[in-house]
Amino acid sequence: MTTDKNTSDEQNQSTLGKLDSVPAKRPGNVKDMARVALFLGSRGSEYLNGQIIAVDGGYLLAFPSAG
Repeated sequence: MTTDKNTSDEQNQSTLGKLDSVPAKRPGNVKDMARVALFLGSRGSEYLNGQIIAVDGGYLLAFPSAG
């Protein structure tokens, strides 16, 4: 399988441009989602209800109308 280097470079630049607007300055990963799931399954979340937890690296803090 061959890949077009120009296409892959454009995708990387597009991703990097989006990461500049994320306060965490990195893409999310599976561990980030797993930590939230573990928290929700723990006693630490027993008083929490009816909430939407955005696992977005702080993106909605910078752009609240984007959500």
